[in-house]
Amino acid sequence: MLTIIHSIYNYNPIIKQALNFNVASLEALNIDYQYILFNDNGSKENETQIDPHISNNKNFNYVYSDTNYGFGKALGGWIGAYKLGLVKGEYIHNIAQDDFFTPAFWNVCVEALAASEKDVGAIFTNCYHVDENFCPLEIPLPLELQSQIQWLNPDMTFKYMFNPDDTGAFTCMNNFVYFPGTVYRTNLYEKIGLPDTETYNGSADYEYWARMTFNRYKFLYYPYPLWFYMKSAYSHSAIEGGDDRKNIYNPKIRKKYEYLWKQNNFKLNSQPKITEDIIL
Repeated sequence: MLTIIHSIYNYNPIIKQALNFNVASLEALNIDYQYILFNDNGSKENETQIDPHISNNKNFNYVYSDTNYGFGKALGGWIGAYKLGLVKGEYIHNIAQDDFFTPAFWNVCVEALAASEKDVGAIFTNCYHVDENFCPLEIPLPLELQSQIQWLNPDMTFKYMFNPDDTGAFTCMNNFVYFPGTVYRTNLYEKIGLPDTETYNGSADYEYWARMTFNRYKFLYYPYPLWFYMKSAYSHSAIEGGDDRKNIYNPKIRKKYEYLWKQNNFKLNSQPKITEDIIL
C-alpha cells in the first residue's frame, strides 16, 4: 500500500485544486492507497475545501492535529501521521499544499520500489516548475539517464553531498532532490529513526537524505518530469526561512555528519543504525 500525506497549513484555494487533482490521479490507477489530508495545526477553515466525493472516498482521511509537527517552517505530516498510528502503507509520500502528481508518477514509484532491493530506501523523479496557470517555467533536475548511477552508489552520493577532504572536513553541501517528489519506504523509520523537524526545521528533509545515505541506502532516480511543482504565492518554498536553513540548520547537519564520518573512520555505516538522537 502507498500512503500519501498531504500536509496543509494556511487556508488557500490551491489546496482544493491539488487535492482533487491528486485523488483523481490515484483513482485512475489500480493500486492500494490511503490519502491523508493532514492539517498540521493550520487553519480549520481548510476542512471546507473537501468536496463530498473526496470525503466519501474510502481511501481518504482528513486529520486535524493540535500539535504542529513541522514546527512552523517544515512539512510535518510525514511525522505526525506516523506518530498517530495512521500510516498503513509500506511506502510513504509526503507532499506540500500545492503539488500536483500524475498517475504516471505514483505508478512508476510504486512499481520501481516493489521491484527493487531492500537497500533502495526511496525513489524520486523530475518535475515541471509551473505557475498558477500550469504554464511550464523550467525542468529543474538532470534529464540524463546516466545520472541514476550516482544515486545507486551511497559512497558517491555522500561525497556529492559533502565532499569530505583528506582530513575528514566537509567542503560543500549539495542538494540533489526535490522533497515532494520523493517516495520512501516506511520501514526507514524503524531502521534509522524519524525525520527531525524540531532540530533541523526546514532542512529536515536534507538531513534525512544524509542519514539514509550515511546508512548506505540507495536512491532510485527517474529523470522524466512526472509531477508539477507549482510556484505560487502559497508555496511552501515561499515561506520565510531560507536564510535560517542556510545559516542555522544546514550547518547543524554538516556538523553532525562530519562528526559521524570521522568517528566511523571516514566510512559509511556498514549496517543501518539509529542516528536520530545525535544532535551536536
